[in-house]
Amino acid sequence: MGGLRFFSSVALVGGALIACSGGGGSTGSGAGDSSSFASQYCEIFSQCCGKAGYPTDGVQCRNFVDKSASGREYDAAKAEECLAGYRADSSRPDFCEKSTSIPACSEVYKKAGGGAAPGATCSDDDDCAPSAEGDVDCASYSSNGATTRICQVRVRAKEGETCIGTKDGSITSTSGAGGAPPPKIGICHTEDNLHCESAGTSTNGQTERKCARIQDVGGPCTSSSSFACVKTAYCNTTTKQCAARLPLDGDCGTSSGGFGSNVCQDKLSCDQATKKCVQGLADGAACERSDQCESKSCVNKKCEKSSGLEELGYLLICGPKAGG
Repeated sequence: MGGLRFFSSVALVGGALIACSGGGGSTGSGAGDSSSFASQYCEIFSQCCGKAGYPTDGVQCRNFVDKSASGREYDAAKAEECLAGYRADSSRPDFCEKSTSIPACSEVYKKAGGGAAPGATCSDDDDCAPSAEGDVDCASYSSNGATTRICQVRVRAKEGETCIGTKDGSITSTSGAGGAPPPKIGICHTEDNLHCESAGTSTNGQTERKCARIQDVGGPCTSSSSFACVKTAYCNTTTKQCAARLPLDGDCGTSSGGFGSNVCQDKLSCDQATKKCVQGLADGAACERSDQCESKSCVNKKCEKSSGLEELGYLLICGPKAGG
């Protein structure tokens, strides 16, 4: 969405389209057929295309949805629920920067033909049967030089439940114990104000991980994980409390957050020499470490945008800029 979060919503709905179904001619109540859903969805996001200087005619967006939905089953009721959620969300002034996911959108297009149960072998996601418990992926692991893929359900875990990773927008970060993946895994969602963190060591010597609350300023924390505290805070590992991220010239050298962490506010960097928060380097500037850059990405000793995902999202949904 908008700047940094545009691709997240493309993935949340567009990704659901890719991973789900929807024949172009199916009909039903609410959003009608798939073509009607595509038009209305693309109209909602056209404002984000316009703000970023991309085409707003919706042609590229409708083509993207139609191709993604080809050969899959369309659920008109879920489509209407998805559109209603995004219509309400789009009234916010920061919609294009901080859009949230609408759960129904991942169910607009359902997989057709996949029948492999959780734990059964698969070649790709479409081989797996859908599950009411969560998204289903064809997960892979390697053992003795060979790769095996099995269907795996990603359950949306609740506070205190066992987890293996955290989903933030369209990105899921996981930490496994190695070996064959289980047929079901728990994923904590930042939208639920949860993240997956270590909960000690189990009786078999493995690290236990459970969904825990993302803490506000003043809340307890035990690690410098970027999800331990709200995005405007960091975990002070000395006080073991979330503290507000520091402004320009803030004393980051004694903040117990560690260089390269999220101690300083967005676009700022903790200077190792002065131990103060300084303005991060702009794209194209020479750098030695990623934390020196506004984008937090130093590639070939030059600062660059942290990811091409936002740009890819615009191209998929809006189309290329004139002369681009």
